[in-house]
Amino acid sequence: MSFVDKVEVWMEPYFACNMNDTVYNPEWGKGVPAMEKLRTTVKEFMEKPEYQELMKQELEKVEKYPNVWPQEQFRYAWLKDQLEVDPDDKQLVFIKDQSCAIYDHMNIFRMFQHDTYF
Repeated sequence: MSFVDKVEVWMEPYFACNMNDTVYNPEWGKGVPAMEKLRTTVKEFMEKPEYQELMKQELEKVEKYPNVWPQEQFRYAWLKDQLEVDPDDKQLVFIKDQSCAIYDHMNIFRMFQHDTYF
């Protein structure tokens, strides 16, 4: 789909926004033992050389491909702006996502209501 003219494809952008608002947000779940344990485990993993090499490769993709962005960039307002860029040049915007990430943000779809199926 991403190679079809006038088609824009997004893979789980709302889930990425949701992860930034929750799991990756150090204030979310603060004091909850399971979240504190998860953050400690993730921090230890991220310090490993294997992870550092993987992140280096991922950042190379971000620099190489115009449609790949770093996780930290995904915020609901930023995503809305990206989806609205040059709408006349798009005939179809295809978004594959997990519905749990958009429950509190359904109003963003009002502008696409006639073309949105959920």
